[in-house]
Amino acid sequence: MTGTRIASIILAGGKGTRMGVVDKHKGTFEIAGTPAIVRLLDQLDEVDIKLNVLVVGAFAEQLMGVVASHSRHSPLYVFQPVQKGTGNAAKVGIRALEAAGFEGDVLIVPGDAIIEPSILRALTDAYRSSGSDMAVLVMERTHAREFGHVVQDEDGSVLGSIEYWDIMRGILTKRMAEMMEGAKRDAARTKALIASIKELLDKELVEEKRIKKVFPAIHEALTECERAGYAAGACDAARASIEGMLGRSPRGFTIKGRFFDAEALQRGTRYVNVSIYLCRARTWFDHIGRITSNNAQNEEYLTDIMQILADAGKRIVAVPLSKPEDVMAFNTPEELDRINRYVSNPDG
Repeated sequence: MTGTRIASIILAGGKGTRMGVVDKHKGTFEIAGTPAIVRLLDQLDEVDIKLNVLVVGAFAEQLMGVVASHSRHSPLYVFQPVQKGTGNAAKVGIRALEAAGFEGDVLIVPGDAIIEPSILRALTDAYRSSGSDMAVLVMERTHAREFGHVVQDEDGSVLGSIEYWDIMRGILTKRMAEMMEGAKRDAARTKALIASIKELLDKELVEEKRIKKVFPAIHEALTECERAGYAAGACDAARASIEGMLGRSPRGFTIKGRFFDAEALQRGTRYVNVSIYLCRARTWFDHIGRITSNNAQNEEYLTDIMQILADAGKRIVAVPLSKPEDVMAFNTPEELDRINRYVSNPDG
């Protein structure tokens, strides 16, 4: 990587609770004998990215200690006080670079990723040769269906990325509305309807905490009805509450004035977002503050920056991975084991 200087922002503020260890930062877990965060810094260094801003939060001192004792790197640490999503973490890092007067390009990466240097070179080459305002790494949807779905224009330009659970909210909103339209309002049908809606959400969203997060009002209505033993009055109240929520919940998404149906997005998108972005610092400075938490998860998603830039007339180029292993990240012990097996025997 030559020419314009590149800085990285590494998002490493999360607790990593799904790893099953309550007092250990995810970035300190080892991959083939090297702490994950150190391996990532080494990979960035290999492509001449030496200015690294590390956004930390939970177990910050532990992570900083591992970097100090296991590597030669000296990143700039900035603290994210409350973990409110990747968009919020990115804002913390971007503001630090802005305060420092940085004027080059900025690469934002997850702190739990290992990234092949070759794909970083491909990302940079595509970004510069295309003259785009941003380049993003993407992967075939078949490899990770629960990643954010990348929406593209006819010419391949990226218009945005829609989180999988937001797509599911749109799909399930439509399905529940159809169920309610066909159900009569007598006590027996209403009770059966409420039970069917609960069964649908249990099947599609699996975890109660996910149902609560994607459909909080419906979750509350179902819970109250269940507590009342599905009494007629409770079922009627639940039905009314669900009808009101469904009337306010969108069944698709409007991007640059175009409506995209949620079901069509689930079927028709080719790529998912790998959450690695390269963009001019000034573009980050001017636009990242527009990221909000208006989504099913009530978090600030960094993925929203793509639609924000597209709406502002910026051009975004998608750069596909050569293979899924170009970028690997882990949230669970099983995913970490898979990465370790690949790194130890990439040709196996």
